[in-house]
Amino acid sequence: MTVIDTPTSELSRFARTGSILTIVSGVVALVLGILVVVWPQTSALVVAVLFGLQLLISGIIRVVTGATDKSMEGWEKGLYIALGVLVILAGIFCLRNPALSLVTLVILIAIGWFVDGVMNLVIGIQNPRGERLGKIVMGVVFVIGAIILLINPALGLLTFVLLGGWILIAFGIVSIIAGVMGLRAAKAIAA
Repeated sequence: MTVIDTPTSELSRFARTGSILTIVSGVVALVLGILVVVWPQTSALVVAVLFGLQLLISGIIRVVTGATDKSMEGWEKGLYIALGVLVILAGIFCLRNPALSLVTLVILIAIGWFVDGVMNLVIGIQNPRGERLGKIVMGVVFVIGAIILLINPALGLLTFVLLGGWILIAFGIVSIIAGVMGLRAAKAIAA
């Protein structure tokens, strides 16, 4: 007996496959989120090592591209190779001391927040219109956040990691629910 695919059965199969993939994605996010929340320091170090590996590989690719791409002019090749070497060095730095590279990242974020906060304060103070209070409040919040991160970057890093873990958990739960609802819809389409 030959089964003939109808547009409805194709739609049902497509919806079922998409729903299963959504559930799998949700389960992976949920498990990773739980692992991050349970072991935040270890998770942060794993991320730092992966980041260092990514930088190392990216730098090597830039150096090889700069050395072998015949379509580039001389200055472009030199720039690509120099940038590649810098990226390789950054990757080695991250791999040699992952914790220090994460703290450096938090300090850079704090500096960015501080600059953004000061800019918002200046704009808010100089602006006579209605945005004034909002800019001043935003500036104060950014400056306070930056100062807290600069005083204790390790606590800031732990907060970022835990927040990321909870976001993964929420994403996982929502994805699983959406996938289950999609499977129900696929079943309804098939019926």
